[in-house]
Amino acid sequence: IIIRTKKFESSIDFEYLQFPDNEVFQLYENECKSTLTQRTQNELQWIFSYPWLVSSPMGDSIGERYFFSSNPKRFSQTIIKVFKNKVLLGFLMLNINDDKLSIPYCSNFLNFELITKLLLTHAVKLKVSMITLYEPNIVAFMNRQPLNWLLSKSRNQNYFATKELINQFDGKQVFFKDGDGDCAFI
Repeated sequence: IIIRTKKFESSIDFEYLQFPDNEVFQLYENECKSTLTQRTQNELQWIFSYPWLVSSPMGDSIGERYFFSSNPKRFSQTIIKVFKNKVLLGFLMLNINDDKLSIPYCSNFLNFELITKLLLTHAVKLKVSMITLYEPNIVAFMNRQPLNWLLSKSRNQNYFATKELINQFDGKQVFFKDGDGDCAFI
């Protein structure tokens, strides 16, 4: 399958980071305020400081002891800050695990067409065969794209809670941030 990617308009710029900066931390904390976990910059710092996986092109003994790691030949975590006319729109966190790309966190800058174009462009440039998305608004936008049914598979992330915990919410709707849980690490 050949995917052609469109050029980004000249007003759009990107900044790539190996570690989140203060602007990313601020966006992350603001978005997590309305979630059940209410994560802070401490959790995001921890994710980047103590990754579960590292690139091991020849395998290693740790991978033999811990099956879940599967010794990825290529693994990296990157933050992409997105700007329009020099104004920060938001950020995405990209995890590359061999030929798979996942986006555990994405700030809500509401331009789903731009996010989709950015993700597809990176998928082509990084030569990945699969993209995993957790942000429901981006998934919904991508599902409306032509031929998406041919190239996608739907998966659901279920969360379970005891009746006692549910009763504590007193009928309020609660949210998890897109990559909460193990998703941020793999």
